[in-house]
Amino acid sequence: MKGELGLYGSVSNKNIQSNQASLVSVFGEGDCLGNLEMTLNINRIFTVEALTDGKLLKIDRVSFNKHLRNLENQKLDADFNFLENVEIFKGWNRDQLINIQIDCMSRKFKN
Repeated sequence: MKGELGLYGSVSNKNIQSNQASLVSVFGEGDCLGNLEMTLNINRIFTVEALTDGKLLKIDRVSFNKHLRNLENQKLDADFNFLENVEIFKGWNRDQLINIQIDCMSRKFKN
């Protein structure tokens, strides 16, 4: 993304009630937006409006999910390569190391 985009949404909480869209955030060069909606497979939550001239890259859901899978696979491969070179894990097979990775991921997100 190049340029600036304004992210607009309705404000609603116990102190402020408004049906009018307010500027929530401003996105600039290199920022990414819409990833929450794509990841969770939900309709858009906010409205975006160009604040300056710029360029956007539009990615369809299938390509976005494919890219996320590729990134996740790269991270898992990097983690696997790390564990494979730790002295205590030398000689463990790939399935055993993958189980260690899965166990570490599940513990990280329990709290």
